[in-house]
Amino acid sequence: MELIVSEQSKITSEQKEIALETIVQLLRIPGLPAELYLNYDCDSYLPNLFEELTKMLSKNAFPVAGLTSIHILSLDALLSVIDHIELECQFQVQRQKNDCKI
Repeated sequence: MELIVSEQSKITSEQKEIALETIVQLLRIPGLPAELYLNYDCDSYLPNLFEELTKMLSKNAFPVAGLTSIHILSLDALLSVIDHIELECQFQVQRQKNDCKI
């Protein structure tokens, strides 16, 4: 995450884009956002990885001036998280309906 938010001139925008593209791909893995939350954020001895990741993406998704590919990739990653939450909610609702039929 430090690579993406770094303002150092050593880190090019292409490197930031590659890092963000990797995060987008990882967040599209079914169940990964929930696993990150459960295994890191819910453990009092580990950093809140999911929370820090979504904070960083939120800050990058909404530009102050000028829209770049980094902003779009950050928004895409956030949308992947929201899609995951929606799918999990739909699954839980369906499961509850099935449990009520039994």
